[in-house]
Amino acid sequence: MCGKKNADQLYNMTKKVQSGDKTNVEAQAAALYFKSLFGNDFTRGDDNGINAALNYGYSILRGHISRSIVCYGFEPSLGINHHSQLNNFNLADDFIEPYRAIVDYFVYTQLHMEEGKELSKEMRYQLVDIVNYDMDIHGEKHVIHHAIDKMVASYNSILMGNKDELEIPELIELERHNYELIYEIDCIF
Repeated sequence: MCGKKNADQLYNMTKKVQSGDKTNVEAQAAALYFKSLFGNDFTRGDDNGINAALNYGYSILRGHISRSIVCYGFEPSLGINHHSQLNNFNLADDFIEPYRAIVDYFVYTQLHMEEGKELSKEMRYQLVDIVNYDMDIHGEKHVIHHAIDKMVASYNSILMGNKDELEIPELIELERHNYELIYEIDCIF
């Protein structure tokens, strides 16, 4: 979506990732991915505005995912692929993966972070609002906070034996959700 020259190389790397990432392809792809988006000198662990924006956006989504997980009666510390005893949000960290891309895309296209730029209060407001943007699930647009609930509900249905497939959202061009406001006016004379 960003028209980066390494897109084909990254796509080909996805086919080589093994369970448990035994060959370290996922880590290599992540390094290439972030350098492609934010420049060759960018490192994910650096203390800079870009990483602050990414971490803040991920935290916003993690909080919404955790809320949904708890609402469906799941224990957030019991993950599927994340198992750290020190992490109280293992399951949220499993579910966040498809949503990370919208934060990355938003930071790249909307915040225009430059070297040395700080994460401002206005930028934090914009990142909090990210849950009001759309993602695609099976050809339908869903506001992110609803897509999160839909994915967790589908997980619940799978565990209950009522469904076979997890509803995973896909990134689309950034579009803030257009809520339909319906006002009903009753006039009594």
